[in-house]
Amino acid sequence: LEDFTEKSGSYDQYPVIMDCYRAAKNYVKVDELWEELGAVSPSGAVVAEGRIVHSQSLAERGKIDEALRALRKRVKPLSRPSDYHLRLWYCLADLEERAGNVVVARQWFERVAKFSPNFADVNYRVKQLS
Repeated sequence: LEDFTEKSGSYDQYPVIMDCYRAAKNYVKVDELWEELGAVSPSGAVVAEGRIVHSQSLAERGKIDEALRALRKRVKPLSRPSDYHLRLWYCLADLEERAGNVVVARQWFERVAKFSPNFADVNYRVKQLS
């Protein structure tokens, strides 16, 4: 993936590469790639996926507040969300729940369920928080 990215000049695979580094717990590389991705700001979907991976890596390092800030500043309710918005909302809901913000988490999970009732385990998550 890194060779493809270098040769093509495309940033589309950055979130996947970031996630591989996250899985290997190479958080320095995740942060570096996130900075690079943010600097070029490709499509909204690619940036959103990168934001999700980066926020998850922050959470894994015990930086839940920082992960929440990273998502909250770019996540807002929409009347016609794209798939990547639903993934951002779900990720935010998950982090809000981990931070103990149950009411806010449930609201975001409910918002995901409203637009995509079969999204991952969203209905289960809503029931667990009700």
